[in-house]
Amino acid sequence: MPRSPRSLARPGADPSARPPNRSLLRPAPGSRDVDPVLLDHTVAALNRIYVRGGLQTARALVQVLVDTFWNGSLEQALTGTDRHATFEALRSRGDLQVSYSVLVRMLRVVALLERLTTDAGDADTPLSFSHLSELLKLRDPSQAQPLADRAVEQQWSVRDLRAAVQQANGEAIAPAGPLRSLHAGLKRSTRVVERALDDAQALLDDPGERAVAPDVLSDLDDLVA
Repeated sequence: MPRSPRSLARPGADPSARPPNRSLLRPAPGSRDVDPVLLDHTVAALNRIYVRGGLQTARALVQVLVDTFWNGSLEQALTGTDRHATFEALRSRGDLQVSYSVLVRMLRVVALLERLTTDAGDADTPLSFSHLSELLKLRDPSQAQPLADRAVEQQWSVRDLRAAVQQANGEAIAPAGPLRSLHAGLKRSTRVVERALDDAQALLDDPGERAVAPDVLSDLDDLVA
């Protein structure tokens, strides 16, 4: 006579326990082969969150600044004629976790954002804080809206927009020649060595590694000196 399913359970197993959900054991989409559609969707979702978070942070900090120091007037904060002594004293505060220069840039970025969204008739922009920071470098502010529109339509990266701003300013864009490539390679190598230093420091607690640690750390220090 065949045994019932309950009698086949492991000894000590809870007979009321539910069997595992087989759908959870299936490979996730794109886990074995790259799914281009899934990849594009994920990049778009991450970018939306990144853009929203960066600009929301800037707006919130700027709101605190203008309410505290300029009676809620962003325009007054940017005129340069009202140097607020207490605002400028933020430079010397070592406990301020965002630098004074970044706060000044945030004031300018939020002002540019308000102008662009007003001119375009939109409540928001898909451009990031870094994109808007590049637009601040334009010598002719009237070119900000056209370049912002092109950046959105053509999905420019920050580097793409930086090159367009340089071109609009009439600046020569130096090609990535051998020296620039060498410089980029050296920077990458330095980061690898710095990570190796961190790893070596973490191994100092291992008794088997202590004997060679001084020589290794000394050589790594020489490489990044």
